[in-house]
Amino acid sequence: MKSEVVVYLDNLPGPWPRETAEAVIVMIRGFGALDEFIKWGHPYFSLHGHAIVKIYAARDWINVFFYQGAELPDPAGLLGSEGRSSMRRLQIFREQAVPDGLRDLIRQAIILTESGGRLGPS
Repeated sequence: MKSEVVVYLDNLPGPWPRETAEAVIVMIRGFGALDEFIKWGHPYFSLHGHAIVKIYAARDWINVFFYQGAELPDPAGLLGSEGRSSMRRLQIFREQAVPDGLRDLIRQAIILTESGGRLGPS
């Protein structure tokens, strides 16, 4: 039986969002230990019940939302603001490659969650 996330990918409109969203999901899965499911109609990844990242795929772009994105180091400036919340988003437009820095952002988000919200030395 297909997972909810695979069914989500199968139902995306066309090859571009499907292939790019799948590449992002494979990158996230590469870290292991994250729970994945569909929440609010989109892939959602958490660790020990704490939200890490969700994906929203549209026809011409994909948003990768980081729930604690405001706390993540982002030297490449990949994350955009979502107002006053701590959530930040990385947006990938049609024909763009998945940014190299995405893997490090995911890794940092996992470390942040595992550490109880603190990055770096105490």
